Amino acid sequence: MLGIIGRGGYGEIWLARSLTNALRAVKVVYRDSFESERTFNREFEGMSAFEPISRAHDGFVDILHVGRSVSGRFFYYVMELADDQVSGAEIEITRYAPKTLKAEVGHVLPVEECLRLGLLLAEALGALHREGLAHRDIKPSNIIFVRGVPKLADIGLVASSGQRSFVGTEGYVPPEGPGTAQADLYSLGKVLYEISMGKDRLDFPELSSNLDESTDKERLLQLNGVLLKACAQQPAQRYETADDLRADLARIQSGEKKERRFRLTIPLLAVILLFSLGALVVQHFVRGKSPLPGPATTTIRTEPPGAMVILGDRMERSPAKFSGLTNQKYPLRIMLPDYDSIETELTPQTGLVFKLVRSKGSVQINSVPAGAAFEIRHGGEVVRRGKAPMLLHDLPTGTYEVQARLGDWELEDQAEIKRGEVTLKTFRLANGSVKIISAPAGAKVSLGGSELGVTPLLLDEVKPGEVRYSLQVAGFKPD
Repeated sequence: MLGIIGRGGYGEIWLARSLTNALRAVKVVYRDSFESERTFNREFEGMSAFEPISRAHDGFVDILHVGRSVSGRFFYYVMELADDQVSGAEIEITRYAPKTLKAEVGHVLPVEECLRLGLLLAEALGALHREGLAHRDIKPSNIIFVRGVPKLADIGLVASSGQRSFVGTEGYVPPEGPGTAQADLYSLGKVLYEISMGKDRLDFPELSSNLDESTDKERLLQLNGVLLKACAQQPAQRYETADDLRADLARIQSGEKKERRFRLTIPLLAVILLFSLGALVVQHFVRGKSPLPGPATTTIRTEPPGAMVILGDRMERSPAKFSGLTNQKYPLRIMLPDYDSIETELTPQTGLVFKLVRSKGSVQINSVPAGAAFEIRHGGEVVRRGKAPMLLHDLPTGTYEVQARLGDWELEDQAEIKRGEVTLKTFRLANGSVKIISAPAGAKVSLGGSELGVTPLLLDEVKPGEVRYSLQVAGFKPD
């Protein structure tokens, strides 16, 4: 066991070396992380059931061994190791950091790459669901790359489909909670949304602000249609299976348009006949009267302007003009970054103006010790004052400067307010402690040229802020 490379609510992930010098990842799951013996055993059973399945599909991290301590305090499993985020398959153990999809969140990946990733992971989920299992925590940090291939990781949360113990991450978990095949598809849809639109999952379903400039705009809109179905609020409106989701992604990749197929059942035939008879009756009584209005034009403006307006399957920036419309109801969606989206239906009419409401979030200001006076500024102006701890609601989204004072201490930082989220900002206005460990142990620790001791080393009375320590151990480069 060389060192910890990740932590979660259920345990630790270690970088390890086997007796044959192969580098592996080992996850240790502790009994103390669970409320009861039953839930702990359920996770172990889920992992044991998944172990042989993991090696049957390229979309899963291979599980090489599952074990359990004699004392029953923990179980563990050995996995293939993810690529390094900088050097790829070339692993340098002193600087190793696993390559995950999380590093790509906030960026727009090429549509072809999004489809490739979506197809592989949808296929993997299909294989998992057919075994009666669900992943329950699909998110960018749980999608790793092994020799360049994206794979579902942190399979420690796999359990029998239908188990509703709440795990998962906000924004990726559907309203009804995790534990079902459709919940997994919802989570995967949110991941694909982030990498295809370059937006945060909580901004869904806003489109990319650079969509008009994309050379692949048509396929992005097709992909967006798939994601709207995958991430529908009601499970009944989502894809039934991972295979259904994969089929639609494959159609987009091949350039094939989705066909609409109807089966002419007896009830449907009866409806068609009734509709036809009704049309003949109407035609008889309106003959000689004025025809229905021809194609209409609608102009939609927003305050502020520049919002993305989607009417039916057409999209323009406001003020948006749509012509050639028929006299029917069209679905309307209006989106602008940092403003609440509008979703409604409308019949073509003139002079439509929609006032957009600025999105808002909250911030929790804490201080250690409590009682620090703080100010929140935006654009140089003070927008809120108070004493920590304090929860502030209804702050318009954006980046704010926060200053906290207590006695002779004064610290400044930034807080980014996101829609519907509570941003946590803690100021430590007192000396703290730093524990420095290294693999291997025994590294000399220096600060400003003065040697402080060797690792593992606990330093007390350290002032808050960024401090650069130097570590040196024989046979390794300084760090």
